[in-house]
Amino acid sequence: MDAPELLPRMDISSDEPAQPAEQDTEQEASQQPLMEEESPAPEKDNDPSLGNIDWSQGGYTIYLISYEDYEMAKAFVKNFSRSLYDVQHLLDIYGAEVQNGIEFRIGLGLFDTFQEADSVMQHLGGRIPGDAWISRIQSARR
Repeated sequence: MDAPELLPRMDISSDEPAQPAEQDTEQEASQQPLMEEESPAPEKDNDPSLGNIDWSQGGYTIYLISYEDYEMAKAFVKNFSRSLYDVQHLLDIYGAEVQNGIEFRIGLGLFDTFQEADSVMQHLGGRIPGDAWISRIQSARR
């Protein structure tokens, strides 16, 4: 599975949706760049629809879908971005460490609060997958 050298890895302890900050049931995630020896870096990707979100800031994203294959995730972002051309939030890929290895998750936007992400998710309604959820991204800056 090819992954870009700088794609962040998220250590996710659960696949359950994140809850508002007031509840102590949020997913905890920590980011690390994928190690070069794990996956060789593909050729430079000049796709403007990728790499636009700085996941290291932390916050909340609208999780749309995940793939075991980076190229499939990249194709989803490229194609799905067309249907959200008028949405002011970017789609991007983040790596999540799961029991079976790495999966490549597609997130829509990076929001400061759960409520902001939830508002956008409600506004988009039927334009995003029905099983989308809000996922907490832990800041790499502690």
